[in-house]
Amino acid sequence: MIAGVGEPGTDREGACDLREEAGSRRFRRLQVGAADLERNILMSLAADHVFAMEGTVTDKEIEASYNEHAGEMVRNGKKIPLSAVKEQIRESLQNDKRNKALDAHISN
Repeated sequence: MIAGVGEPGTDREGACDLREEAGSRRFRRLQVGAADLERNILMSLAADHVFAMEGTVTDKEIEASYNEHAGEMVRNGKKIPLSAVKEQIRESLQNDKRNKALDAHISN
């Protein structure tokens, strides 16, 4: 045995303890990270389920939103056609509906 290596009270023993403790902390962080990831996935799935029950965005809702925000639908001084922004409006309205459905579901 080399003198001072692994013997109680030496720096090397303390270094081993510190490495083990650091490894343990990293493992706990990974566990917490995995738990958070699982929680976020489950929340997303629950949100999708709640939203699916609420229905989808209709073309009438898209047209109404387009007309309501007509002043914003301008590029280079020309009105942007509905066909060019329809999917963006749909996504925005779906997000709004999803958030409202989640808020209602959580508050119940």
